[in-house]
Amino acid sequence: MDEKLYLAATEGKEDYLTETEGTPTETENSKNVPDERYFLTQTPEGDNLLHLAASRDRLGFIVKALEKIPAVVLLICWGNNQGENPLHVAARLGHLDTVQVFVNQYKSHLRDIKERKVRSTLLSLLAAEKGTESPEPWRAQDSNGNTPLHEALKNGFEDVAKYLLEVEPELASYDNNANEGVLYLAAAYGHESVLETIVTSTVGYSLSAPVGLTPLHVAVDTCTEGATKRLLEKHPELAKIVDKRKRTALYYAAQTNKHGHVEAILKADKSSAYIRDEAGLTPLLRAASLGQSDALREILHHCPESVTISDNNGKTVLHLAEFRSYQEGAEFLRIPAVKRLVNKPDLEGNTPLHTAGKNSDHVLAKLILDTDITVVTVQNKDGFTPWDIIKLQPELTQQMAEIGFQLLMYTSDEKVLPQLIQQMTPRTADINERLRKNFNTLGLMAVILAAVTFAAGYISAGGFDRRGHAVLTHDVVFKVFIISNAAAMSGYTVVFFSSLCAMMIARRDDEPKFLLSFGIHVLQLAFTATLIAFASSVYALTSTNSLWLAIVAVCLPLSAVILMISKSFVFRLARFFYRARLY
Repeated sequence: MDEKLYLAATEGKEDYLTETEGTPTETENSKNVPDERYFLTQTPEGDNLLHLAASRDRLGFIVKALEKIPAVVLLICWGNNQGENPLHVAARLGHLDTVQVFVNQYKSHLRDIKERKVRSTLLSLLAAEKGTESPEPWRAQDSNGNTPLHEALKNGFEDVAKYLLEVEPELASYDNNANEGVLYLAAAYGHESVLETIVTSTVGYSLSAPVGLTPLHVAVDTCTEGATKRLLEKHPELAKIVDKRKRTALYYAAQTNKHGHVEAILKADKSSAYIRDEAGLTPLLRAASLGQSDALREILHHCPESVTISDNNGKTVLHLAEFRSYQEGAEFLRIPAVKRLVNKPDLEGNTPLHTAGKNSDHVLAKLILDTDITVVTVQNKDGFTPWDIIKLQPELTQQMAEIGFQLLMYTSDEKVLPQLIQQMTPRTADINERLRKNFNTLGLMAVILAAVTFAAGYISAGGFDRRGHAVLTHDVVFKVFIISNAAAMSGYTVVFFSSLCAMMIARRDDEPKFLLSFGIHVLQLAFTATLIAFASSVYALTSTNSLWLAIVAVCLPLSAVILMISKSFVFRLARFFYRARLY
């Protein structure tokens, strides 16, 4: 393909189709047109002029080329080096009008062949030479096995996909090299209308999907429960099929707390609630471990017996449960079958209260204690009670400490209370240590900024005269500089001595939090005064020779102060830089 034809196809220059010089050929209308073979040339990548025009959505050029040059219709079937024909390109880019033109023109060409109509000698010769060797362009598969329908679905063009299915319903039975069927892609990309068209069709279709999945596995993630119901009405057997990790579609629905999908699957096949994955987790156990309460309730409503199933380590739903609030857990424990699990141990002899102590889960621990207090004396296979597990933790939260105090009433260990108090005591020391570090930092900042402010005051703006007096003494702006600089110096001095005072108080094990807050506020005010001093100094030195420069130098630091006063603005700015990764 030469450069002129390439540019004409990519830029949509329709006039080039008739202005090109070449050997004329006869048509039905006895009009002269350029040599058709010229327009059948290809790029090194195998693209023809229809590939190029379709990739730029040059619909007018395509229509005129097909009308003026009869042999160009054959290019609709010609693939490039990747096996893609122009229909693949148009479908991938979502150009519905172009797709329709290609389909209609090629169908017209097939009718002409059947009726033995001759549009041009070259077209007749090429058609006779090719015969029925090339498949129809909408059936053609590229090097990855994708048809134009696959391309439309994968790139989110539902209208193109529906049109291609209307043209050839049998396309729903085609799989690509990745074992992705058309129904799978419709479900995976949330094209519910395409999914419904396929499952309600009388023509056969493929249920193939990669890595052991089914269309149902992906439908629970991307489609509404309505689409899931329609899929299950036609194929209820999909509910029991597991992927490579032995997980059903119900497992994924429960994991993401989509109770509508959970309900639809269980109504189709309740046995899926009892299928374990490779870790021994059922959909109920997985939902419990993630705190997905809606899915949890839905599974128990349809399959209450599933609550008795344990994982590979013997842990029940109560061992694994994560509750966001006490009220949510209390509602769950009102179910009689769940309540009976309070004392049930796992393979190591740990009850749910042992597990709660190990995980520092104060919500679950309180729920169990309020349900059955007798569990506090149960020992696991190592001879540990729940309290033994709790006191082995390196650090107790306040809530777990309260659980520990509650257990004191049911233990004979006289050393329990001192141990518990001892574990809680270091927390106060940690707080005081953090306060001392904060005051050290605050004092250091005050000293550095005070030194800068002192230097600015000593080296007076505008310099000194021969008598040692400031040149700009009578200037109003200079007076603002002196006052703000003195205010800043005073503020930094107050902050520094506040830090010293706070560190002295902290040694007596007090908590001088009020001094930290006071010091931070004074530091903010002093730094604002420093900025004012800077701005007034710059203005005094530059306003005489360059007023605009002086105004800009004043406005920039003052606008920064005004903006940074707003905490919400600071947080939004920080989030922007974090997301943009600009630092």
